[in-house]
Amino acid sequence: MFSISKEDFAVGGQAVIEGVLIRGSKGYTIAVRHPNGNIITHQESRIPLHQKYRWLGIPFIRGIIVLIESLAIGFRALEFSANIAIAEEPQPEKEKKAFGPVSLVVSVLVAFFLGIFLFIVIPNVVTQWLGIQETAIHSGTQNGSDIGLAKQAFTSFWFHIVAGLLRILIFLGYIIAISFLKDIRRVFEYHGAEHKSIFAYESGLELNVDNVKQFSTKHPRCGTSFIIMVLLISIFIFAIIPSILSWLTPAFNGLSVWKQKLILIPLHIILVLPIAGVAYEINKFAAKRKNRWYIRWLIAPGLWLQRITTREPDDKQIEVALTALYKTLEL
Repeated sequence: MFSISKEDFAVGGQAVIEGVLIRGSKGYTIAVRHPNGNIITHQESRIPLHQKYRWLGIPFIRGIIVLIESLAIGFRALEFSANIAIAEEPQPEKEKKAFGPVSLVVSVLVAFFLGIFLFIVIPNVVTQWLGIQETAIHSGTQNGSDIGLAKQAFTSFWFHIVAGLLRILIFLGYIIAISFLKDIRRVFEYHGAEHKSIFAYESGLELNVDNVKQFSTKHPRCGTSFIIMVLLISIFIFAIIPSILSWLTPAFNGLSVWKQKLILIPLHIILVLPIAGVAYEINKFAAKRKNRWYIRWLIAPGLWLQRITTREPDDKQIEVALTALYKTLEL
């Protein structure tokens, strides 16, 4: 065991199957509990792109880069942990493969299209079923006045607010539903171990199981809080897009509602990245000022959701998280 100095080496991570991934400023480590009880690790030196190239570290840009890198490394970590989890031999190179590059790509594509269906198609259909119609915003007027145009703009805005709230409800329902699965509960326990270990590191305490156990499983820089922030910001961004397009592009006004959707849906997908950049900056700002009352209100939804996505880990799970943290700090 060793103590950590006050130097600010920020770390983050995620839970994987029977393990934890910890990322630092010089690389990352995946630590996974093998079925035979041993802890198998994979370590890679890798300076984050937003630190390696200064222009990628510009606020709002860096959040997009961090998200893309985190997804890429996260998928690799899941592949590694899945293959370890079903292995009979402790040597990674001899283990049976549960997932390979092809199956991983297929899984990502399925998840992508399922996400579009769940978070774009269903909220739109349900909102219209509730009787809230997304009226095309036309450049002309109704009844010879501008009142009709304003009413159309308000109807479209309200439609996207309701659809955005439904999007959050679907996400919450999905998280609650999978939390009842035994394997997912194990992942959530490792998620808690990751948070506790990082809290202990940030507090400057000696990194051992007893010190780690005293900390909370809910961390303000968690990816769960990031997702909630993205969903909340997207509600308002997606609601004002039709009005902006109507103002900037007169041709957009003459299209039917469904033709407008053919433009808006791809635009929504593209805008997820800049919205993520904004959410990243908000979470980064909030993490440094988490004791202020207005910040506590800001991060409250994410911390509340972590009551579901994190669970109290046992000592062996904390040991895995600490192993990943040790080896990442060694880099």
